[in-house]
Amino acid sequence: MLAGEWKNAAVGLQGADGGTPVSSICIAISGTVHVQERGEDVLDLEPGHIIGTALALTGDPSPVDATFTEAARYMCWPLANIRSFLDRSRTSASRFKVS
Repeated sequence: MLAGEWKNAAVGLQGADGGTPVSSICIAISGTVHVQERGEDVLDLEPGHIIGTALALTGDPSPVDATFTEAARYMCWPLANIRSFLDRSRTSASRFKVS
């Protein structure tokens, strides 16, 4: 089973840092996340939106900064845990493969 971690975000905490790969996938449960690209405002993500999914899949550096604009709660799944879970799942699934 893959469990996320409950976390608290202070104002200014970054969910994505432009130019660096993401280390986790997060979902804001409360609070707003402001997204900027090269200093330009892009959008505000309300609670429930996923932060970092596409970047986690590609491993590419984030083209945007995603910053909490208020104190918030969020769920976080570190990529290392996700990769480990997927590797175990593939190994288990291959044992039951029908030929």
